[in-house]
Amino acid sequence: MGIKFTNNASTLLAGTLNAGETSLTVTTGTGSLFPVLTAGDYFMCTIQNTDGTLEIVKVTARTSDTFTIVRAQEDTTDRTFTSGALVEHRMTAGAMTYYQAQVISDAEAAAVVEATDVSTTVATDIATAVVTDILEDYTEAAAESAAAALISENNAADSEAAAALSETNAAESETNAHADMLDAQIAAEAAQIEAAPWSSVTNYSYPEIVTGSDYNTYRARIPSLNVDPTTDSDVYWAKMTSTLPSTYLHDGEALISDGNIFAWAPIIGSSIYMFENSGGF
Repeated sequence: MGIKFTNNASTLLAGTLNAGETSLTVTTGTGSLFPVLTAGDYFMCTIQNTDGTLEIVKVTARTSDTFTIVRAQEDTTDRTFTSGALVEHRMTAGAMTYYQAQVISDAEAAAVVEATDVSTTVATDIATAVVTDILEDYTEAAAESAAAALISENNAADSEAAAALSETNAAESETNAHADMLDAQIAAEAAQIEAAPWSSVTNYSYPEIVTGSDYNTYRARIPSLNVDPTTDSDVYWAKMTSTLPSTYLHDGEALISDGNIFAWAPIIGSSIYMFENSGGF
């Protein structure tokens, strides 16, 4: 029992309310915006004309959109209101005074209860404090566990990325090693090749190898005829490496060098024909 409230209840008069009348009707379907009343309950309403004149009424019953009212509440005047006047459930000074008195009364009653049952209150407070501490500890532990899990997840991701990078580096190292080994193999192979001298009347094609007049070894790129590898611009021939002169058609000859290039020289008896020291053999 007592005063009731709802939030933001506002509507309009559905018809004229004359002075002295104790029942009013609001716009259809808007009565439900206002508090539901049982025996002994009430709520306060303010009715206001468009010219600003108003009256506070006490609503003691509500049936759908029809209110039973007590007029001229809280020093306002009973007056006539036209259809469309504002009807609102507002906070009033009387309502606040009622609640002030109610709070004081409740506080006094609570003080009596507290004085007669201090032990129960203290026990309740202690129990509440203990439960609060437990919940706070649990919440803190849960937060720390979640943070640790996130850090662990991030570390795992970093480790996975590092492993991927390591695998990539290993693959690159393996590729480079393979390339180096292949280059070394090609160089070794080229160094050991005893290729026939190039001939202008021979039609060469890949992968034939010849020795040029400069004593370097050349491999044919594409078919060629009468294209000297020593003067080719890496079109028909690919220079492989500097190597010793071919032994082709040099049986019974000795290999000699002036320290820069090599050449074959005939052996006559126990002597070797050599060029003069002025730049030859």
